[in-house]
Amino acid sequence: MTEETYTLDYALYDRQMAVFCNMMEAFVAGWDICSASELSMDIHSLCFKASRLCYMADLDKIDQQEKLIGERFVLNQTYYDQLGIIVFEQLSPLMSELVSGMKEGTALQGTRLPRFKGQFAEMLPHLSTLLADKNEGGQLTDMCNEIGDVQKAIQKLQKQAQPYGEKPILRFWHLCELYTYTCYLYFHFKSLVEQESTELPPAELERLFVLCIRNYANSEEGRHTLDTYRARLYFDNNNAPLTREQLNAAGRELVKDIPENLQLCYIDNRNNPGKMIEEVVRRKPSADELLALASAVAKWELLSTMIYELDHPQARQTIENTIFYTEMNGKPISLKALRTRIERMTVYIDRKNQWFCIWCVLKHHNLLADLHFEAFATQMMHPDWFGNAGLPTFKGDNISDFRDYFSATDYTRWEYNAFRNYRILHNKSEQKWSDSLFNTFHHLCYSMDEAFMEE
Repeated sequence: MTEETYTLDYALYDRQMAVFCNMMEAFVAGWDICSASELSMDIHSLCFKASRLCYMADLDKIDQQEKLIGERFVLNQTYYDQLGIIVFEQLSPLMSELVSGMKEGTALQGTRLPRFKGQFAEMLPHLSTLLADKNEGGQLTDMCNEIGDVQKAIQKLQKQAQPYGEKPILRFWHLCELYTYTCYLYFHFKSLVEQESTELPPAELERLFVLCIRNYANSEEGRHTLDTYRARLYFDNNNAPLTREQLNAAGRELVKDIPENLQLCYIDNRNNPGKMIEEVVRRKPSADELLALASAVAKWELLSTMIYELDHPQARQTIENTIFYTEMNGKPISLKALRTRIERMTVYIDRKNQWFCIWCVLKHHNLLADLHFEAFATQMMHPDWFGNAGLPTFKGDNISDFRDYFSATDYTRWEYNAFRNYRILHNKSEQKWSDSLFNTFHHLCYSMDEAFMEE
C-alpha cells in the first residue's frame, strides 16, 4: 500500500471558507424567492463545498495541534463568529420552521416565480447582432459564433437536458446534510479557539518547540538557510578548517538574528530548549518572531554538532541508521543507547501491528527524521536492530492502516470520543478500528513510553 501524505493548502482553505460563508448567507437570505430547481442546485453545491471543507478542517485541526503559537488565532475567531451567526441566527431558525412544516405534511417545493424563457441557442444570434450594432469588438462576436457552432454539434449527439429536479423529501434530506456539515465546521473552529486559550504544560511546550525546530530544519527554506550558513562559515574563513573558538564566536553572533524581545531567552537558555520556550511563551511572540528564533536555534545546533565532532574526532556511529536524528539539542544521540531504550519497549509486543505504538512513542520524542512506515519497518527489521531478536516481524503495510487518526495526532492527545467520531465520519471499519484497538494502543503507548524513559 502506498503511503499518502496530504498537505493542507491554507490559501485555498481560507478562500473556500470565505466563499462558503458568503454563499450560506445568500442562500438563507434568498430562501423565499428560490424555485425548487434552484433550491436543489444550491443545496447540492453547498453540500459538496461543505463536505470538502470538513475534510480540510480535520487536517487543519491536526496541523494546529502541533503549533506553539496561535498563528491563525484571528482567522479562527473570525470563522467561529461567522459560522455562529449562520448556524444559530440564520440556519437553525429556518431548519426549525421546515421540520415543523414537514411534520405537518408540507413539501419543500420552493417558490414558483416567472423566469426568462429564452434559451441560449435563441439568444446567441441576437447577441451577435447586438454586439455588431454596438461596435463592442470582434472578440465577443467570435466567441458567440464559436459557441453557436459547438451547440449545433452537440445537438446532433445529445438531446437537450431537462431542468434539474428531485423529490421534495430528498431535497429536505440534503438540506439536513448541509446543516450537519455547517455545524461540524462551527464546532471545529470553536474547539480551536478554546485550544488556543489553554495553557500547555512545560513538557508539551518543550516537545512542540523541538518539533518546531525540526520542522524548520527539514523545510525547503530551512535546509537552504542552514546549508548557506555552513557554506558562509567556511567561505569567510578562506575554506580553512574552523576552530572551536570560531564556532563559539559564530554562535554568539546568532543573537543579532533574534528579535530583541527574545534575545535574553536565547542567551540564558540556548542549551535548554524547555526553559527557553517557557520564557518565550511569556513574551507572547508573533509567528514571525518564533520562526526567527527557531532559525537561530537550528543554526546553534549545527554549530554544536560541529564542535562535538572537533572534540571527538574518533566518535562514529557503527550501527545502521536511515530514520533517526543523530543529535538532539546540539548533543549527539548514541544509536546503541537508543537501541537499548527501544528494546525495553519491545517486551510489550506480541502482535506485528503493535510496532505502530513504538513508532508513536518515537515520534512523540521527535526522534524520527523519516516518518514513513516502510522506512521504519526496514530499519527495525535490520539485523543491527531487531531483525534477529525473535520478535514479530512486520512491514510498513502492517502498520500504515492506522496512519490517519493515530499517526496524525500525538498519542498523548488521543481521545476516545474524537477517535469514535473520526471512525464514523470517515467510514472506517468498526471491526478494524474497534474500541478495543483504541484502548490497547492507548495503554501500550503509555506503558512503552514509561519503559523508554527509564534511566
